[in-house]
Amino acid sequence: MFGIFNRIKAAKNWVVCLELSSKKRYQDGLDLLEIVNKQGLYNIETLLLKIFFLTSLEQVESVKQEFDYFFESIWNQANYSKDEKYYMAAYAAWCGNSLNEKCIKDKYLKYLAFDNYNLKNVRNALKMNFPLRVDPRFKK
Repeated sequence: MFGIFNRIKAAKNWVVCLELSSKKRYQDGLDLLEIVNKQGLYNIETLLLKIFFLTSLEQVESVKQEFDYFFESIWNQANYSKDEKYYMAAYAAWCGNSLNEKCIKDKYLKYLAFDNYNLKNVRNALKMNFPLRVDPRFKK
């Protein structure tokens, strides 16, 4: 399906996407993330980063579509613990909350609850790639 070289390129580009997000180069990151997805690296984390980029770019209609898919998919992810799923859901809800769109808030704001997950049970890589700094327990 996808060759090893494509996967290596995708992994390298994933790291660049994360770097672009930290540099606030959201459109560049979103464009590269589309390439990463085409290279065969498409998962819940790439979707979460896409949500971050889209909310940062205030692309409301696109965010609505991705939110629906994210919140349908997150609970079926076998590679993540319950705490990690709730952490990622809280991160997505925080992103959506930043848009100040009533339809997003009404549907998803309930996930921005810090008592839904134990932060100590969330992998460091998730906390590093998706820092939920609004959680009072979060340390940079």
